[in-house]
Parts: sequence; structure tokens; C-alpha cells
Amino acid sequence: MTQIKNLLEVYKIRPKSNCGRCSVPTCMAFSASIMRDEKQLADCPYIASSISKPLTNKIVTHKSLSQKREEAVERLKIKLSLIDLISSGQRLGANMVGDKLAIKCLGKDFFIDPMGKDLVNAVVLSGKKAGTHMGKVVVRTSGYFNVSAAAGVVQGINHRHCSMFYRAEGYSY
Repeated sequence: MTQIKNLLEVYKIRPKSNCGRCSVPTCMAFSASIMRDEKQLADCPYIASSISKPLTNKIVTHKSLSQKREEAVERLKIKLSLIDLISSGQRLGANMVGDKLAIKCLGKDFFIDPMGKDLVNAVVLSGKKAGTHMGKVVVRTSGYFNVSAAAGVVQGINHRHCSMFYRAEGYSY
């Protein structure tokens, strides 16, 4: 066996006792954890180190979907940084609105911030923060956002009032 490329090959090596002593409920789940590089073969108490050490180097681990996505985003950021957005946008009929590039698509303006920050449009109908606030967003775990608008920072805007019009980092709100 030259390389171990899938979890069934790892599972064949395992004792299949489903003891849970490796902190994973089943041997199949443990094999999947090894393939995701979350666990090592030596974490199984039933596999001798004389067996696990030579096999560890033969296991080809797989990246998780989120790791692949993060790597793809980083590659795209590098490619996008090489594009002159203003001249490219002008060829598409876009124009500058403040320091943002506005592109009309399907009757709606989409804004691109050359600085690469997430931008939102917050429409608050009543209360102390009533009004339309367009700017960079800071997400807080409470579900309320801080919006850095041209008039200053507006703190504590509920997520229901915000609509994303530019997502720089790929986060989901």
C-alpha cells in the first residue's frame, strides 16, 4: 500500500471496536477525522505505535470545505488586487459615488469599496437611530451591528435593518 487516500482504507486498519476511547464515537468517524487531519492514527489505543508511525506518513489528508473556501477567497483577493476597479468599472458603465464604485445591474446599484470592507445599507424607520445609514459594517455577536457611515459610527443597529450590498470577506450575515 503506497498511500492511504480514503477513509475506508484507514477504517480497514482499525480494530472496529467503536470503543470511544479516542474521543470519537465510532471507528468510522475516527477514520474520517484522520482524513480531515483532526486526529492521528496513534490516537487509537488499539493500534500499536510500530504500526501507526509508518502508516501516518502514507495518509493523504483532505481539506475541509471551509479550508478550501478560505484558500479560494485568498487566491481571488490576490487576483482582484491586480485589477484597476475604476477603469474596469467605467468600461461597464459604472461611476464613482464618493469613494465607492457604483455598478448598475438589473436596475439596482451595487457598490464596491476599493478598501475591501463589507458594506451595508441600514434603513431604520423609528427610534433614536432612525434614518438611512450606508457604510462599513462591524459585526457583533449580539446580532447588532456598528455601521461606520459618512456622518460617523452608528452603534447597535439590529441585523434586520441591514442589507448587504458589498461582501468583502465572504462572511454570511
